Amino acid sequence: MKKNAGELGLKLFLKIFEIAPPAQKLFSFLRDLDVPLEQNRKLKLHAMSVFVMTCESAVQLPKAGKVVVRDST
Repeated sequence: MKKNAGELGLKLFLKIFEIAPPAQKLFSFLRDLDVPLEQNRKLKLHAMSVFVMTCESAVQLPKAGKVVVRDST
């Protein structure tokens, strides 16, 4: 899953924006876009980071009973 985390993460965010278009306004780097969302470099990086973090958390939870989130900066 990690090898296509970027693609899956982007699909997740595109689906969120399809269901709830106002959610796009929560991301300052998506305001006043010159390029389509699918080609936005910052969105792709953010989506991959969030997707990987979510997957790692899902794996940790059953094993440890808690989730330790890595620094996202």
